[in-house]
Amino acid sequence: MPLMSTVVPTCHIRELLETFEYTHHEVAQQLGVPLAEVKRVATTVRNIFPDMTKKPQRCSQCGTKVYMPCLACSLRNLTAR
Repeated sequence: MPLMSTVVPTCHIRELLETFEYTHHEVAQQLGVPLAEVKRVATTVRNIFPDMTKKPQRCSQCGTKVYMPCLACSLRNLTAR
């Protein structure tokens, strides 16, 4: 079982996931982080990109007509953290 006290920046998890060479289990094992943390990062990365199969909608934050979720507002919210 991986050590929970090890702090690994999200960017390291994201880098390994974006290579598409490793499974979630392999990333967790390699970095020594819980599998749940890898899955959380994977879900966050995937949900940031808009779904272009649906019709554009008006963004409730900026008012622009976009494919939801609004990429500009998503990025603005991420950088504000």
